[in-house]
Amino acid sequence: VFIMVSDRTASAAEYFAFIAQEMKRATILGAKTAGAGNPVTMVNFDNYFAYIPICQITTKSGKSIEGVGVMPDVQLTENRLEETINYILGKRTQL
Repeated sequence: VFIMVSDRTASAAEYFAFIAQEMKRATILGAKTAGAGNPVTMVNFDNYFAYIPICQITTKSGKSIEGVGVMPDVQLTENRLEETINYILGKRTQL
């Protein structure tokens, strides 16, 4: 399984990639993720609102991606789609 991520990957998508990588169930391709995965709640004020984290998600060993992000197993440049296709096809021929 391959999961493609970027600096725009956050929230549940970021944690999905994180858990898949931690459990060695997928190869993560792309760029480091946003580091914004903790669940939040929206708090309304008079003329504005704020998103406030409501908990910290960590592994059993205490590892968290909040503020850090997920580092991909294979880093790709701006031409991510073509590089990803080439990487996956290359892996497929090695099987």
